[in-house]
Amino acid sequence: MAGARTGQSTGGNREKFRDLVFQIAIALPQYEGLCERTKHNVRPITEGVMHFVAAALAVLSGLFYAAEHHEIGSFGGTMCQYGSTFCDNPSIVFVGALLAALWGTFVSVR
Repeated sequence: MAGARTGQSTGGNREKFRDLVFQIAIALPQYEGLCERTKHNVRPITEGVMHFVAAALAVLSGLFYAAEHHEIGSFGGTMCQYGSTFCDNPSIVFVGALLAALWGTFVSVR
C-alpha cells in the first residue's frame, strides 16, 4: 500500500510540476516586455562607461609621461613618488586604456 501511495504522490508531483511549467511559460511573454523596457531605460546610463574609463586611463598615461619628463612641476614629482612604476613605464597605463576601449567597443551586454 505504501508503494501505491508513493506512485500516486509522484504522479501528483509531476502534474503539479507540469502545471507550474505551463504557468511560467504563459507568464514569460508578459515579463519579456517589462524586461525590454527596463533594459532600454538602463542602457543609456551604462553605454559609455568603458569608454569613459579608457579616456581617463589615456589622460593618466599622458600625465605619467609628462611627470616622467619633469614637465608638470611639483605635481609630477608627487605622482612619480606614489606611482613610480607608471612613471617609468606610462605605456602600461596606455595599454590599459586601449584594452578598455576595445572592451567597450566589442563587448556589450544586451
